[in-house]
This record gives sequence, structure tokens and C-alpha cells, in this order.
Amino acid sequence: SVQAIDQSLGDVRNAVPGIDALCTRDWASQCPDGWSLLPDGGCAAPTSYNGGCASVQPVMPQTTRGKMGFAERCKAPWACVDKAGQGHCANGHDYSQCPEGWAMTQSGECVSRERPLEGPSGMCPRNINLSTKSINELQDLAIYCNLTFACLVECKEDFSMACPMGWQLTGGVCAAPPTYIGSCAFVANTSAMTVEQKKEYGRRCGLLF
Repeated sequence: SVQAIDQSLGDVRNAVPGIDALCTRDWASQCPDGWSLLPDGGCAAPTSYNGGCASVQPVMPQTTRGKMGFAERCKAPWACVDKAGQGHCANGHDYSQCPEGWAMTQSGECVSRERPLEGPSGMCPRNINLSTKSINELQDLAIYCNLTFACLVECKEDFSMACPMGWQLTGGVCAAPPTYIGSCAFVANTSAMTVEQKKEYGRRCGLLF
């Protein structure tokens, strides 16, 4: 099950402190796995991110040691490299979409179209709710259940949107999700802003459009 795989990997990590038991990481990548590379070189977390750091990082660590610290502090792991020592995806993986060969139901769950594989911790799941899984957990499943997630493409902001990504337009104003931890208010009227004003607001508040 998903819980059994998560527990198994957690036991190994706790037993070997400071060592990544899952895989060798692609520290050459600019952003953590699942994060979008921004045109200015910053990184933006997926909307499901709740690791405790700002979801938009204008400046990222450039050294391996700095990236390792960020990954641990912000619960934002880098992608794994393959057996040839290469990263599978230049910009990480898209964990907002189901793995290859899986279908998304109306309830938002991913369902396997084939029989689940036998992982080392037992039967792999046939259903996965992406919104409840961290990227660490999805990486575990990808390796132990032989799942393949699509590659991310470079993020291009759409400043015609009334609200920042993940925010909801309610009563003419934009409301932040509960996971927002930026420095700005949880309610803002961004719909009347110009493109330049939205860019500045996004930089100041750690948001994307």
C-alpha cells in the first residue's frame, strides 16, 4: 500500500541520518523536482506545495550544499538521476498530472489502467490522490512502483488572469489559499492591476500569475 511504502522509506531515512536512501539527486538542476523554472531564474512550487517555505523563490541556492539545505528545510527534494547519471527531465516532473498509463477520475484521483505492480513493501496502489501526497512520497512511489511522471515545461506567467495562481476570485477580490505563507495580505484586489503592477506584486508577495 501507499502507507507501507511511505513507512518503509521513512524507516530507512531515519536509520541513515544525512544520507539520501532513495536515490542520487540531480543537483545540477536549478529547481527542486516538481517546481517550475521561472524566466528570471527563480523557482515556483506546485500549487499543492505545503512544505513551509514561500511558494515562489526569486533566488535559489547555486551550490550543492545550499540546495541540500533548501531541500531539507523546505521539504522540496531535487529529482533523481537515472542509472547513467542523467536527470530524466531537465525541469523536473509534473506531479499535478497522473503517471503515464493512469487516468484521473472526476474526484481527482489517479487510477491505474493495469494491475498494480508488486513493490518491495507489498502491493503497489491502484488509486493515488495527488493532492494529499508530498513530492517525496510521489518520488518514493515512482521508484518503488515503476511509475513515470511527465516532464515539466518552463513556466510562462499569464498576466491576463485576475488572480495569482492558486487564489480564488470571490466577491471581486482574490483570496489566498490556506497554504499561502508570503508576506502579503490573504485578500487583495489584483484584477484591476496592470501587467507591470502584477509583476511587482508577484515579486513582493512570492506569487505567480
